[in-house]
Amino acid sequence: MRKEALSIKQWLLLFLLLFMVLPLLVTRGVVSLYEGWHASEAESFLPSLEPWVNEDVLSKSDLWKDIGWQEEMEMEAEEKEVELKIFDGEDKLLFSNMKQGGSQGLSFLEEYPLMDGQERQGTVYVKDLRSPVMPERPSWLNYLVNEWGGGFIFLAVFALILIIGSRFIRKKILLPVKELKEAAELISTRQFHSQLPSTPVKELNDLSRSISAMQVKLEESTTRQAQMEEERKMFISSIIHDLRTPLFSIRGYLEGIQKGVADTPEKRMNYVDISHRKANVLNQLIDELHTYTKMNLLDAKLSLQQVDMGLLTEELVISLIPLAKEKAQALSIRSEGDFVADADPFLFSRALENIIGNAIRYTPSHGEVTVTVSSSSIAVEDNGEGIPPHEIHSIFQPLYRGEHSRNRETGGSGLGLAIAKQIVERHGGQIEVESCMGKGSTFIIRL
Repeated sequence: MRKEALSIKQWLLLFLLLFMVLPLLVTRGVVSLYEGWHASEAESFLPSLEPWVNEDVLSKSDLWKDIGWQEEMEMEAEEKEVELKIFDGEDKLLFSNMKQGGSQGLSFLEEYPLMDGQERQGTVYVKDLRSPVMPERPSWLNYLVNEWGGGFIFLAVFALILIIGSRFIRKKILLPVKELKEAAELISTRQFHSQLPSTPVKELNDLSRSISAMQVKLEESTTRQAQMEEERKMFISSIIHDLRTPLFSIRGYLEGIQKGVADTPEKRMNYVDISHRKANVLNQLIDELHTYTKMNLLDAKLSLQQVDMGLLTEELVISLIPLAKEKAQALSIRSEGDFVADADPFLFSRALENIIGNAIRYTPSHGEVTVTVSSSSIAVEDNGEGIPPHEIHSIFQPLYRGEHSRNRETGGSGLGLAIAKQIVERHGGQIEVESCMGKGSTFIIRL
């Protein structure tokens, strides 16, 4: 974009100034040149009298008093259409052919002094009566030039400025506005890479920059929307699959009982136990889906209060020890400092429970899970198989389960870490993951 762009108001003032001042200045300049040329041309048709005065009058000062010379001079002056007055050194009139009743003032006369060193010997005054001979011109052209020439020049300059102004408006304002309109229409069809114009008009440049910024934002939004739509489809597909599996199992065992396949009390009890476990899995999935939707979509409000994170974590670890013992694991907690923060105790417990439960689930039998509380963080460390590097950025996605744990019995619902991440971020914190294949993983919550 041009830095020297002017606003529409400034351009309008500039054009008004040009329309009002420039034609007048050009007209005045041309008229002055014409008048100067006309005057010099008129003078050029009248030969100068100075050579004649020097040769026939001043050089013959000794004949000024001669009657014969004076008669000849009178005839010669009449032929040349001039009038003379000759004075001697004492300002005594020696000769004059100026007629009475004419303009006799010396201010109308041209003076030619006769000098002898520093002493004036006489003075000749010459009055030129000749009429200048003008070149022949058609009368209509002479009339137009003399009477309307200035107006024609003014109109010509005004029309020139008008043409230039019209081209400027068309090229620098109307065409860019058309291009901006076309760019806006392309945006409506999700085309965000149209070329935007640059003009010397500030407002149009500002509009062009705004549309360019809008193009970038809309393109980013459209791309993100497409990604979210794809994620939504995968999310719904995964939910359907995860809901269908336990439902099919429950229905299958109930049909077995109904049709008499389970023909002994032991079989019927076994079918009921399996159906009950599948119903618990289904209930857990629905519960986690509800929590995830509430945190991610409904923007649930946090009930913040001062929470002793060490005490909250210790109580949670104690409640999960039976789960760890089922896999012969060692679940322990250690404190490295007091940690008090503003948090929603219920939701934060849910996030921490998901992370610790996830560690227990992915740690093999006889493994260890250690929870460490410091002054600003909570770390959950296990000595399980670890997370492949290419999966670390995916484990917080909803319904994602690692390659080795696709089934729900070992891999969980796939929503635990997604829920934990949502809760921690709602508290203004973040979750970091450190993992080494074959040595285990560490999840660190920082607030």
